[in-house]
Amino acid sequence: MILEALADKLTTASVATVGVNLFIGLMPNSPDACVALYEYAGAPPLEVLRDNDATLERPSVQVMVRAGRNDYPAAQTLMVNVRDCLTGITDETISNVRFLRVNQNSSINHIGTDDNDRPGFTLSLQTVVER
Repeated sequence: MILEALADKLTTASVATVGVNLFIGLMPNSPDACVALYEYAGAPPLEVLRDNDATLERPSVQVMVRAGRNDYPAAQTLMVNVRDCLTGITDETISNVRFLRVNQNSSINHIGTDDNDRPGFTLSLQTVVER
């Protein structure tokens, strides 16, 4: 649910489009320029007491981007656009998921090129969502 909501946010912001150049849980061989979102273990949940008892989940998200052959600037720009879109999420409901915050856990990291000389970048994000 979290990855789908973040993908919807990126699509709505015209950063990438689900199924075209934005994928969840995989990075296909094509298109060259694309974004992939992966969920991995984050911080333990928090139990919060307020009007209604709530549990705050804190899963982490790994973002990977890739651009065309030898196009480092395009890959970097795509990652900056993804970062700016997703780290702008504060107190927002997206696709029925209540995000309190999306924080950047790492700097943008160049991971080199693949076998087809396509440059890639990664970024780690920490989400805080209400269950």
